[in-house]
Amino acid sequence: MNVKRISSAWVIVLTAVSVLFSSCQDVININLKNAAPQLVIEGSIDNLSDTVTVLLHRSTDYYEPTTIQSVNDATVALSDSSGNVYNFLRVNDGVYVVANIHGKPGGSFSLKVSEGNTTCTAEAKMPGLVRIDRLYLDKESDNPHEDRLNIQIMDPKGVDNYYQVEVFVNDTLLTTGERLLIYSDKFFDGTLSTINIGGRRLGIDQFHSGDRIRVRLKNIDKSMYNYYDVLRSITNTMEILSVSSPSNPPNNISGGALGYFAAWSISESMIIKM
Repeated sequence: MNVKRISSAWVIVLTAVSVLFSSCQDVININLKNAAPQLVIEGSIDNLSDTVTVLLHRSTDYYEPTTIQSVNDATVALSDSSGNVYNFLRVNDGVYVVANIHGKPGGSFSLKVSEGNTTCTAEAKMPGLVRIDRLYLDKESDNPHEDRLNIQIMDPKGVDNYYQVEVFVNDTLLTTGERLLIYSDKFFDGTLSTINIGGRRLGIDQFHSGDRIRVRLKNIDKSMYNYYDVLRSITNTMEILSVSSPSNPPNNISGGALGYFAAWSISESMIIKM
């Protein structure tokens, strides 16, 4: 069977001038002026966890960053396409949690956050689950001393799929900050394909014998793909508005808040370096 290989060079294929929520190419104007703090929402639901966590805080001024200000007096609720409503409990500064909720691929979810006279809402649909068929190591063709991680998947035909890959080594997440890995299936739609990730892309040259290498393949929607893409082009980090940021990427939140609310389906696989 013909297996397409996706080089890690395709990671973040779009740039900040071509990833708004339309087919047109628009320029994102980054506003560096001083701005009043805004509510920042960070939350997600997936198919593996039975707990949903939402983080609330305020953005800081780009020129005068200060300590993060948690939001502790909000009301947070989540509803699903079956009509169930789940109310969150604040368990720590800016941390709101609801348990015993199970996200299913294809399900739709609505988040509502109310604080004072402000109410923000967000809608998200969990994409269908694409599983990891095979996970293995080999060597980079141009560098025999560099390990390469390979993730084989069967991409669904005729469906716009977007992926985020998280790589853990001995439970330490490697794919943070500039090592964020996101992919579009634009160039491998409907094929048995292998995502190739060179060790240098993960900040290492070689894995060590006995290393537990765990991969989470997150099926994300287009809005989340665009959000991550623009965010990194703006800040060159993935500290999502936890400190100062010059602008906010387009998101799925109405009501004026920054941040995101995501629904993603996750497939996991693990190997041990021999």
